[in-house]
Amino acid sequence: MDTPLYHSVVLAQEGLRGAESIIDFLVVLTVNPGHLDVYCPGCERDSTFKLDRRSYGPDRPRSYGPMDQRNSQERLSEFIDRPINVEFRCVRNPTHRLLFCLLVSDINEIGEPRQITKIGQFPSQRDLASGAIKRYRRRLDRLGPTMAKEYATALGLHAHGVGIGSFVYLRRIFETLVEEAHKTAMAKPAWDEDSYAKARMSEKIDLLRGILPGTLVQNRKVYGILSKGLHELGEEECLRYFQIVDCGIRVFLDEAIRRKEETDRAAEFSVAMSNLPSS
Repeated sequence: MDTPLYHSVVLAQEGLRGAESIIDFLVVLTVNPGHLDVYCPGCERDSTFKLDRRSYGPDRPRSYGPMDQRNSQERLSEFIDRPINVEFRCVRNPTHRLLFCLLVSDINEIGEPRQITKIGQFPSQRDLASGAIKRYRRRLDRLGPTMAKEYATALGLHAHGVGIGSFVYLRRIFETLVEEAHKTAMAKPAWDEDSYAKARMSEKIDLLRGILPGTLVQNRKVYGILSKGLHELGEEECLRYFQIVDCGIRVFLDEAIRRKEETDRAAEFSVAMSNLPSS
């Protein structure tokens, strides 16, 4: 679902070789019962979408079980060079749909496809991401007046396959969140500012252990890419790391929301206790 439009997955890189293996992959991808937990723009809330088996039309492959007696190459040919429409319906309102269009292509010397490409999606990734923007807007606005807009821009650019451009916006937000934790750490008596200033991003995250969410600290080495200069980054590398950095940002923001909710509940409890009549 998070794959940008016109981005291809090379099947061999997914460990898929041989007709049977590729068929299994395509059947799981397009036919087997499944669901997605995602924001529903129609309901304007998080929801569950279930795969609609009726959404493939007359060209969908005919049989997938053990009773199918055709050989693997015959079955595989039904998937090649024709759009595969994969449709999900919202369990809250079946008229709300997610539609993905895929194309299996690039045949090798023995007639097996090399890649599968996402050629269409509705609603757009930006529309699906609007729930995250809505959820995090207040927290992002605290970081800076343009942060929520920049986050939306990053998600929109990524949805159209723009790697470096989307990553630059995302990196700026991530670095701002780390800097916020840095300011908290600077108030500690034993803080070593010189060591922090010389550290790479993964090392900075480690130095901020106890302030940053534990998940980020445990996986800090992944964020070493944030220390690279723009001239060192490639489109594919940025697209590959986009979701990782985005998840890191959401971990930050979810932790901040959780802490605020705990503070609010504690305040409500104190008010309720103070209103009890004294015995």
